[in-house]
Amino acid sequence: MWKAGIVIVNHLILTIAGLVPRSAILGPNVTRLPDDAARRGEVAITIDDGPDPEVTPQVLDILDRHQAKATFFCIGLRAKQYPELCREIVQRGHAIENHSLSH
Repeated sequence: MWKAGIVIVNHLILTIAGLVPRSAILGPNVTRLPDDAARRGEVAITIDDGPDPEVTPQVLDILDRHQAKATFFCIGLRAKQYPELCREIVQRGHAIENHSLSH
């Protein structure tokens, strides 16, 4: 029974560490771009929860119009469902990162 208690406490610590703003328990928080990027007027753009067949193409078009690049944090199951959208994201010069398998 004590093993289950350890697992529960471990999960509580990880959950709290992930939800507390600015918590560095799970790693450093990047709160601003490097100085050289800031001098160039750059910003970091991230897009979460895609890809979506209606929204993603519109977002890509907006980014193209403004010559902006972004990182898309995609849900694994949606990426598997819409692999052509993932390919299009990369072909347009953006990055894709993992937002978990199922959110």
